[in-house]
Amino acid sequence: MTRPSHSPDPTPSASLSPHSSASANPGPHSSGSAGPGTPPPSAVALLLAGEVERPVSLTVADLRERWEQHRADVVFHCATSGPRHHVFEGPLLREVVDTAKPAFDARRRKDRSRFLLAVTGGDGHHTVLSWAELDADFGNVPVLLATAMDGERLDTAGSQLVVPSDHCGARYISAITNVWVGGIAGGGEGGCPGAPPLAATTAVTTDVSAATTTAATTAAVSAAVTTAVSTQPPTRATPT
Repeated sequence: MTRPSHSPDPTPSASLSPHSSASANPGPHSSGSAGPGTPPPSAVALLLAGEVERPVSLTVADLRERWEQHRADVVFHCATSGPRHHVFEGPLLREVVDTAKPAFDARRRKDRSRFLLAVTGGDGHHTVLSWAELDADFGNVPVLLATAMDGERLDTAGSQLVVPSDHCGARYISAITNVWVGGIAGGGEGGCPGAPPLAATTAVTTDVSAATTTAATTAAVSAAVTTAVSTQPPTRATPT
């Protein structure tokens, strides 16, 4: 699937429900048996790594067989072709990442909320999500790692990122090769009820401090994500 381009105006519609992948009809991207004398198509794998206890390489077949499949009926808008309607099936991204054991304290919401996910596609496109978008205590967005699109399995094309809440298709990354998980340093419990407020001497001081902190954080996140996704090894191989 060609990655859609961003278009800010339209409004999406989406519905999501648990769905078994058993009824999916293999299409051109099916991983079904090859004909006599025909070599089987190579499996496209994605690498789930970063600040996780159990990095793992996963094929589309792994994503289908090891996690519950959900169905997302979505409409998003493409700048070049207008509204696009597709039905995707696959596991929830948060459930897949959870099994790799991200290096946050699962009991602390603030610690979880400082984590990011950088997703890379086979065409070199990248996008970033926050863990808080996926977390049930925060955004609870049912983002999928799709194993099928419109009834056609994606085994040879690679998994696709599906963000049902997005207005456009810019984050619908195709042929995923890497999912990097990592946190912004300095997670703490500041700001909890009962904590002493931070005093500022003047509004100017507050504004300058906030701007400096935001710029530094943005630069740090950008550098960390760029380094992480650029140093990942090739993943177009069946996992061991």
